[in-house]
Amino acid sequence: NRQGFVVGAAYLREASALMQNTMLPSAARINTGDFRTVTDDQRVLGAAPVAGLLLLGGLLVVIGAASAIVCLRTNRWFNAGLVVAAATVALVGGWVLLASGSASASIDESRSQAAVYENLANARTLARQARTVETLQLIAHGDIAASEKSFNESIHQLNALLATGPSAAVDGVRNWTESHRKQVSDYQNSDYTGAVAQAIGPDPAASAAQFAIVESSLRDQIESTRATLRDNVSTAGGWLAWTPTGTLALMLIAGAAAVGGLWPRLKEFL
Repeated sequence: NRQGFVVGAAYLREASALMQNTMLPSAARINTGDFRTVTDDQRVLGAAPVAGLLLLGGLLVVIGAASAIVCLRTNRWFNAGLVVAAATVALVGGWVLLASGSASASIDESRSQAAVYENLANARTLARQARTVETLQLIAHGDIAASEKSFNESIHQLNALLATGPSAAVDGVRNWTESHRKQVSDYQNSDYTGAVAQAIGPDPAASAAQFAIVESSLRDQIESTRATLRDNVSTAGGWLAWTPTGTLALMLIAGAAAVGGLWPRLKEFL
């Protein structure tokens, strides 16, 4: 294309159309599906274990009823085994509440990070789309009204997503937009060489350098957000990892205590 062959522009337009119309939409669908899966998993992990807590509450009621029966039959207010069993079940309930509450807090934090991550990923896609449109304007050698509309729409959406984004990216988009206006002005004034220099030249204030700032700051922020998201999920998993094992061990202790406390009383009636 730089050598002036028309076929070069045709190849570039074909590649751009494949990227814009097929590859990026497909990547966006994959990304959306992954985020939906993450959101569903977060909702499940962050939900309170209502069924388990109800079962533990029912078990405490059963122990209380057994204690009342023993008291009526033996005139003893307390049975050591049943007291230990009740305390152990209550301990299990407290453990479950603490673990699920702490895990839920970590999951809630990860949800906010996931939303930030999704915004940053979408912003990065919009920045690349705008950059593609910007460079293709120089290849078309024709009316740039349609491409200019597409560029401005992408930049508008990009600015909306970066409302809470990294300041370097916000400044980069602003400087990039100013550089793009100069490029369009040069192009419309038939200064094609100046427009090319403004778009892909080495000037640190030109579009190429400013787009690189936007791209690198978004990439770094995405990596940082991803690391925070993984840490929160890992923290939630840490709270939940030992809950099943601990619950099983404590319930076995409660069962053994209940049997140990009731067995001497049962022998009295055998």
